[in-house]
Amino acid sequence: MKIAVLLQPDKDITENGDHFIIKTVSTFKNYDMDFVDGQEFEEDLGAVDGRKCMVNHHQLHGHKLVCVQKGEIEGKAAGVVAKQVFKS
Repeated sequence: MKIAVLLQPDKDITENGDHFIIKTVSTFKNYDMDFVDGQEFEEDLGAVDGRKCMVNHHQLHGHKLVCVQKGEIEGKAAGVVAKQVFKS
């Protein structure tokens, strides 16, 4: 897990109305998120760090996209909420 802290992945965000695709590219692992703004979905991060979480994205004013992840694995991240803000 210490390697994940050192990674600085690139994010490529594509928007088509309310539909978004976020491609994450790093030297460790690449993965995509494909979602509709405002609709909660389960994100499977098994290939990255072995967890699944419920995610909801909200487009804010201007060029900001907020990602809210809720941990679902008991003993790891249950009840924890993480927030990411992407700016263009």
